[in-house]
This record gives sequence, structure tokens and C-alpha cells, in this order.
Amino acid sequence: MKLPSYMIPTFFVELETLPLTINGKLDTKALPAPQSPALHREQSIVRPRSQVEEIIASAWRSVLNVQPISVHDNFFELGGHSLLAVRVVDAIKSASGFTIKVADLFRHATVAELAASLSDAARASEVPNQAQYLESIRPANGNTHLVIVGAKLRVPLEMLPPEIPVWWLKMDGLHVWPPKYLEFRKQAEIHVQELLDQIPSGTVLLCGHSYGGLLAIEIAQQLNQLAKHEIKLVLLEPPIPAKRDESIINRAAQMVRNYKKRIRLRLVQELATGIHKRTVGKLNRMMIRARKSADQKISADERWRYMEPFLLEHIHAYQLPDSIDHDIHLIKTDFYQPDYLDALNQISKSAFSIYSVSASLDHLDIADARHNALWMSIIQQLIAEQSKLPLSST
Repeated sequence: MKLPSYMIPTFFVELETLPLTINGKLDTKALPAPQSPALHREQSIVRPRSQVEEIIASAWRSVLNVQPISVHDNFFELGGHSLLAVRVVDAIKSASGFTIKVADLFRHATVAELAASLSDAARASEVPNQAQYLESIRPANGNTHLVIVGAKLRVPLEMLPPEIPVWWLKMDGLHVWPPKYLEFRKQAEIHVQELLDQIPSGTVLLCGHSYGGLLAIEIAQQLNQLAKHEIKLVLLEPPIPAKRDESIINRAAQMVRNYKKRIRLRLVQELATGIHKRTVGKLNRMMIRARKSADQKISADERWRYMEPFLLEHIHAYQLPDSIDHDIHLIKTDFYQPDYLDALNQISKSAFSIYSVSASLDHLDIADARHNALWMSIIQQLIAEQSKLPLSST
């Protein structure tokens, strides 16, 4: 076992005898106060040379009660520890607005190192072309790229050839916070631009579950208009919006049909359910706003409940393309709506393959890591076809 450097005592005080109480126990109050390690520093004092270093040094002086502070001083050698580190991080955040964690202080224990780290992070955040939604899960040099759209499906990387790059396209509001409330095509446009910056050519396998699957369809359409990638879609039960008929007569007829349908399905019950959902939605949004103002962390489940009405609105407002010229591999449960299946079949102008999962699985189950064998086998097969590589063993 080896202790990390911050847990090793900075210096020792030698005593001939230990002071004891009348009960024979160690009298901690009678122990001599150790001399400040600042007085034992061998190196010369180097004053802060930038505004960032001055902010950090000021926080150290306030929390550690040590003066002067050199930019080469080690926080833990000056008497700092994890509890004081929390106070220092809060002080730096309040004074500068920098995003900093306690772990950063453990990794960069001197004023100079921490200042350089914060400055680098600030410069990186100002880079205009830095990807905000596209994240590399596994860098590689292959020409076939697996891109997970939306929900972060847990891809068992050991089942893929090591040459295959794996990417994750995060969703506005669910994975990138705070939300920008991007409508469907605008979000896809940003995703496509980030993909083109990182994947200028080659084969792209777009894999998406639910909302992410529908978003993958729009990304494929836009990507095909701007570049010559070969694109294949692996979709796990995407919701398909109803095709809208813009004629006044047909819209009026549809309204009448919808009204009659609502009567048949017990209008009172639907209204009660709708009021309940709207009330819960409003309460969730109020809670999120309160937690945002209090600068509290918002969980993934809370983000989903907050964003759900906006995502549903985006789905209903989206108009499917007239045709899809990419191979579609659809994975569905027994509960997938036949209307969705018919709509995809009508607009698919290339290969359209359907895979049904076990009758015991539902919409959420098929995205679970425990049930990834089917969609992973499809991805493996597509990769082998494109890259001419043998299938990896599971």
C-alpha cells in the first residue's frame, strides 16, 4: 500500500515525552502547536502573476490563514485537506465563476498548476467549433463509424472490432443542460455539422432508440444532402408522427373523426388524465426552475420529466420525409404500433429489415443493456459487411 502525497505528513514534531492528563491519557491540548510549514519553505516566494493566480491565492489565504502565498506552494503542504478543499473550491467559484471541482485541486495542488488548468479549460470553452453534442466514446482509425443518437445505449465495446470508432450524439435538455429547446430539424442540423467536422467521409451507422431513432432519420436525411457518406439506420422503435394533410376539408374531417374517437374513449376520463399530466408537468417545471436558481444538481430523471412535453411537441410538429434512401433495420416489440410500421415501410426506398424481439420485452426493455444481443448482432453484421472484418466473438 502506498499513501497518496496529500495524505503524507508534511513534517514531524519531536517530543521527549508526551503530555498526559491526570487519567493517563494523551493531553492533546498540552501538545505544542506545530510551526507553520510556510516558514519552512525552501523556495523563494513568487507572487501571483495573473488575475487567475491572484483569485486562487486569495482563496488559499482566506481558508488556510497563511500569508504570503507563493504560486508554487502546495495546498496540502500548507495544511490543506479535503474539507478545506471544498471551501477553497466554493471561494474560487464565487470570485471567478470558473467551473472547478475538488478533484481538480487534488490533481493540480499548486496555485500555478491550478491556474493553468482553469485557463486551459476557459480557452477550450471559447473554441467556436468545439462539439457540444458529439462525444467520442472510443477513438479509432476505421472508416466505419457507429453513432449512438439520443439515449446513451450501452455498447459493449469488446463485441466490436477495435478499428471501429464509436460516438454518442447527446440530446438537448436531456444530456446537455440547460436546454436550448431546439426544434427537431434545428437539433439535427447542429448534429450533422458536428458529425461532418469529425467524420468527413466513410460509412455511418446511426443507431437510435425512441426519440433518438426518429432524430436519426432526420440526421440521415440532412447528412445525405451535404455529403456522400454511406448511411445505415438501426432504429429501436422510433415514434412516427402522423402524416398531416394540409387541405382544409381533410383537416376538418380529421378533427371530426378525432372528436368522435374521444367520445368513444370516454371523454371525461381523457380530460381528467390530461389535467393530471399537465399539473404534474407544471409542478416538475417549477421544481426544476427552483433547483436551477439554487444551483442544485438536476438528476437525469428530473431532466426527462421536465423535457418530456417539449419532446412530444417536437415529435408531433415533425413532418417525415417523403422517402428514405438508406437501409433501415427496425427492431420492434409486439407493442409497436402498426401505423408506425406502415409509415416507415411506405417511405423506405431501400432495404427495410424488421426484427421482432421476445414477446416479454417492452419499449424500454429493448434499450436495456441486458437485452442488447439483438441490436448488437445487427451492428456487428453491418460492420463486418462494410469493413470486411470477421465478426468479434461475444
